[in-house]
Amino acid sequence: MSAAPARRPGPLRHALRVSGTGLCFLAGGLWLTGFAVLAFPIISLLTPDAQQRRLRVQRVLHHSLRTLMRLMHAVGLLSSEVRGREGLAKPGRLIVANHPTFIDAIYLLAQMPEVLCIAKGAIFSNPFTGPAARAAGYISNAQDPGALIEQAAIALKSGHSLLIFPEGSRTRPGKPVHFARGAAQIALTAHCPVVPVKIHCDPPALTKGQWFWQIPRQVSHMCVTVQAEIQPDDFLRGGRALPLAARDLNRVLLAACTGQIIPAEDDAGALHPAPMAHTCPKLRLPIKFLRT
Repeated sequence: MSAAPARRPGPLRHALRVSGTGLCFLAGGLWLTGFAVLAFPIISLLTPDAQQRRLRVQRVLHHSLRTLMRLMHAVGLLSSEVRGREGLAKPGRLIVANHPTFIDAIYLLAQMPEVLCIAKGAIFSNPFTGPAARAAGYISNAQDPGALIEQAAIALKSGHSLLIFPEGSRTRPGKPVHFARGAAQIALTAHCPVVPVKIHCDPPALTKGQWFWQIPRQVSHMCVTVQAEIQPDDFLRGGRALPLAARDLNRVLLAACTGQIIPAEDDAGALHPAPMAHTCPKLRLPIKFLRT
């Protein structure tokens, strides 16, 4: 006997979820304001060392975003799971992810207590998000590409992990995904392992151009799959030129983060086959967000 189809939530329940989602955005905005006005001055006063101050701010952001994600789960915005979470725990890794939803960075930062992030220049100029981003030592992409790559490579060589979304902005639904080569160039310059992360949200929610009151009636399930590490130096073997290595590494990262498989080239610069991304099953019940 086939299973009965899942019922669509009624209008009242959907309205409660929309209201809860708005509450999450409001809570996030209030927290960022409180951080700029109260938390950061206190942390600065108690932590004179700049490096320790940045790490402390990153931990505060981490725990705050964990709380925000729990709130999102509680109001029924989404359920979620992380596969291969241990791959995010190693230091000195470049973490590369696709960007289908508004909360991708929030979700990943909630998994990692200490991590840097390459963020849009608008994040730094925003009076709500700018103080937290600068205090955490995040890197703005609104600068000369060469300076950005050098700054990111220095951070990675110093043992810091770094999160980047090579799309630069959220994926447009129904449009091809394009990765800029900056992430690949950073990895090849820093000679650090790369951790591809595939984010899948079903049904799609908080996508490009979608407001919080436009969330789908059905609870979305976010599945984050942390893939096997990729060694960028493998793409430099045989004295291959950096532009060619960056091109091929970028293709592999795109494949790993989107679930696509790119066939190997026939020439000496063959592409490394990307690991197949697992498709998360569609779940009817929420999954506990953070397991200890």
